[in-house]
Amino acid sequence: ALATIGYMSGIMNGLVAGVDTITYTLGTGCITSTTITVNPVPSPITGSPYLCTTLTTSLSDITSSGVWSSTKTSIATVDAYGLVSGISAGITDISYTLGTGCATTVPVQVYPFPTAIKGPSNLCQYTPVTLSDGVTGGTWTSDNPAVATIGLTSGVITGLSLSTTTITYNIGSSCYVTTSVSVIPLPAVFAISGGGNYCSADSGQHIYLSGSVKGTNYFLYKGSSIATGPIAGTDAALDFGLQKAPGIYTIFATNELTGCSVAMTGSVTISVTKSVIPDIKILPAATDTLCNGATINMTSIVAHGGLSPLYAWYINGSKVTTGTSYSYIPKDKDVVTVRITSNAPCAEPDTASDVHVLKVIAPATPSATLSTFPGDTICSGEKMTLAAEPLFGGSDPTYTWIVNTVPVGTGNPFMYVPTKDDIVYAQMTSNYPCLAVATIPSNSVAVSVVEPVVPHVVVTASPGTNIAAGTYDTLTAVAEHAGDAPTYQWVINGIPVEGATNKTFISNNFSSNKQDSVSCIVTSSGICKMTTHGWVYIYATYLGVKNISGSGDISIIPNPNKGEFTVKGTIGTLSDEEVSLEITDLLGQVVYRNKIIAKNGNINERIALGSSLANSMYILNVRSGAETKVFHIVVER
Repeated sequence: ALATIGYMSGIMNGLVAGVDTITYTLGTGCITSTTITVNPVPSPITGSPYLCTTLTTSLSDITSSGVWSSTKTSIATVDAYGLVSGISAGITDISYTLGTGCATTVPVQVYPFPTAIKGPSNLCQYTPVTLSDGVTGGTWTSDNPAVATIGLTSGVITGLSLSTTTITYNIGSSCYVTTSVSVIPLPAVFAISGGGNYCSADSGQHIYLSGSVKGTNYFLYKGSSIATGPIAGTDAALDFGLQKAPGIYTIFATNELTGCSVAMTGSVTISVTKSVIPDIKILPAATDTLCNGATINMTSIVAHGGLSPLYAWYINGSKVTTGTSYSYIPKDKDVVTVRITSNAPCAEPDTASDVHVLKVIAPATPSATLSTFPGDTICSGEKMTLAAEPLFGGSDPTYTWIVNTVPVGTGNPFMYVPTKDDIVYAQMTSNYPCLAVATIPSNSVAVSVVEPVVPHVVVTASPGTNIAAGTYDTLTAVAEHAGDAPTYQWVINGIPVEGATNKTFISNNFSSNKQDSVSCIVTSSGICKMTTHGWVYIYATYLGVKNISGSGDISIIPNPNKGEFTVKGTIGTLSDEEVSLEITDLLGQVVYRNKIIAKNGNINERIALGSSLANSMYILNVRSGAETKVFHIVVER
């Protein structure tokens, strides 16, 4: 009853003050003992265990002769009489200990002392604001909630009635601070009006406030942004001017002295409708040109006319009807006007018109006149171009070309290769607006086809083809079938002689060491010009010296030919020898070149010049180690 002890642990627990004997026994029966005194503990400590920093609280104990102590003197200290002084915020244990070492303890809470309350001393009525303190964790109270309410922990205060109340901020125990707050009135509230829809081509819509007070500024908001303001109160209604930006508008008033602000009653909305320009067109536009006596049926096509536009038709300025269309028989140069008055939203301007000047013409008979190029007489195998010149053909006449009653082509002009005695004309179909008949034949063209004739040219020499070196020789070209005015060009050894363009050619500049090939190229006059030539060999020798032309004998078979022939003969030697064959035209341009081997001095070479070579005279040069020979070749296909 005095004390208990653990059988094996030896942990003793005193229950009642007094003296007790404790025995410890081994298994052998050996024993030892000691006397333990159980001392009484002090009575429980009394007094408030809560205080603020810089303040004190008094603790006491009914047991006498004890000593007071604090475990954390940085938080609170205690003197010999139990007076606890707060040093800093926190918890410390305060103990009362007797001389026996027995003690009783109580935890003491030291609260921080609040700082001065931060926030306005004047509150705008119904406008919440937040009060705060440098020390957090406390609670807020209002002495008069009818004047102003405050959130217990948030510090959000709202003024309700025009008076004054005391606000208390309490950390704990007696740790609190107070402030006095007065509720002041808001600006007077007036109604917003105006706004609405406007057309994009206009300047916007006005926004109004039904009244205002001097000393108060008014701000117009679009959404959360200021659109206009401040505008000073005038003790009268306010106009915030034309506003163009679409959206919802509100107005706030702010007292210049108190800063109290309040929203005015209501809001207005501004919206925009895109402006349109009406338009009207007379259809069909292609009927500006009409035949005499024809009825024109006119209708209109409208843009942005609205649901029920008004129409008016005028002929030469006089109103004739209303409605979307009008038909009548016009006169030449009539001026047709249609006017629309639109009722479409935001039609600016609301009227539009279209004007057509009509042309009335009498029916016409079309015609077509043919022209030919190069003329109505042409060489066989050449192309002729025929063109039709229309009268009243319209904007896009069509043509069918007839040759000897057979349609052969379309379009204008027309090209073809005529045959003998062709009769050609064009069948024209006109798209002229007013026609007595649409399709007519042109005049006919009788085509003459001339077959070309190759002239025959003979060259004579006087005094002859064998002359002494330096002697003048007169060569004359006699041309048959060459027309009335043929042209001439003399050529020596394939080279044209400058200025030698007459039928007679006189020269003493012939070679004295070989024979010269002298040709006269003749081009016939007339429709079908043909070119041919005649030639001779001129031998110029010194007195007492005999010309040696070589012992070879070479022939061109056939000549004239169609571009295919054989070079055949001997070159005057019995051994194999390389022979060069070169053919040039009369301008000296090479058209053929080849090298062959004359076996035992014999030549038998087939030459084909090709189908593209023109009819003319060409010069063949046969060169070997023994000699050179020049031949004139006539190609006639």
